Amino acid sequence: MDNNLNNVKAGEFIWTIQSGWVEVRKISTNNITTMDEHRYDLIGRQFVNDRHPSAFLKPPEGFLSNPEELLLKQKMQKERQQLQELIKGADNDYSSVSR
Repeated sequence: MDNNLNNVKAGEFIWTIQSGWVEVRKISTNNITTMDEHRYDLIGRQFVNDRHPSAFLKPPEGFLSNPEELLLKQKMQKERQQLQELIKGADNDYSSVSR
């Protein structure tokens, strides 16, 4: 897995063990800050004494391979929830009419 984060720019996505795909909010000389307020050095370590990185350019095999897939999945979940709420509201309206 590629943990060289030297060329990452604000607004791009990285994959982290803590959060999965997350957008990079800010980059300083030696650190990257993500939208969920985690900080990583440029080789993906969260803490100075970490032996292994926890932030990567791409996830391990078996995870959603790009952030667009995640955004699409989140959109579909939101639409499904809205549809369920509409159906529930319609059921409530129908039950009050049929009494």
